[in-house]
Amino acid sequence: MQKAYILHWGEMGTRWGINRTVAQIHALLYLSPRALPAEEIAATLSVARSNVSTSIRELEAGGLCGRCMCWATGGNIMSR
Repeated sequence: MQKAYILHWGEMGTRWGINRTVAQIHALLYLSPRALPAEEIAATLSVARSNVSTSIRELEAGGLCGRCMCWATGGNIMSR
């Protein structure tokens, strides 16, 4: 069920003019009960780590997620 929601949110994001991966990461963080390291996000969504980094920056710029540790060095990312 979680996977279907994340995929659907990514599809909805594209219709709103948001990058699919950005929307999927947003959904994953929203559903997660804990902070997620970028490597786990990349593995869960089967996307490149660099794509996760770029997408997280976009979410941060939009105020949709924040950092609890420096994710660029393997820290955790936490949704608001």
